[in-house]
Order: sequence, then structure tokens, then C-alpha cells
Amino acid sequence: MATYVRACDASALRQLVEATGRHADVAFMAGLSQARLSQVLSGASPVIPLRQAAKLEDVLGVPRGTFFVLDDPEASAELIGPYFAHPEDDSAEEIDRSGVA
Repeated sequence: MATYVRACDASALRQLVEATGRHADVAFMAGLSQARLSQVLSGASPVIPLRQAAKLEDVLGVPRGTFFVLDDPEASAELIGPYFAHPEDDSAEEIDRSGVA
């Protein structure tokens, strides 16, 4: 089962993508279609699989979790990593990383 994340700052993400290069090139390097990247950048469809978000952030040279937050609160803690919540998110809960439910 895939874990999904949501773009939390599409405007800043779009600016960085544009500064990095052509949308088509960034999309290709991240393993996304150009249409799918455009949907994320416009905010029309901001939810993508975590692995694609991680690859996009890697291509852009930013730490994972910079532009995406977890969209699936039932995901396992070891997959969540930096995507769980941003420090400014008051609703964030601590994750038990011991693997015990």
C-alpha cells in the first residue's frame, strides 16, 4: 500500500522548480509526468505518493519533507520520516519510532 503526501507550499515549490529548469526536465528526473507535476504545482491535485515526493525533493536539492506533509495518518512510522508534520503544525503528534504499536 502506497503512502501519500500533500504539497504544503505549492507556490514555493513552483518557484524552485522554475529556478531549477524546465518543468519537463524536472518531471523526468523525478519520475513524474509533466502533466502530473503541473497538477501538483498548480494545487489542482497536490497529493502524490511519498516516493515520488521524495524523489522530487532530491532532484530539487532540498531536505525531504520541505514541500510535502503526510496525507495518510495511518501510515507506518518508519515510512513517515520527515513527512509526518512540520514544527509549525500545532496538530502534530509524536511518533513512537520503537516499532511498537
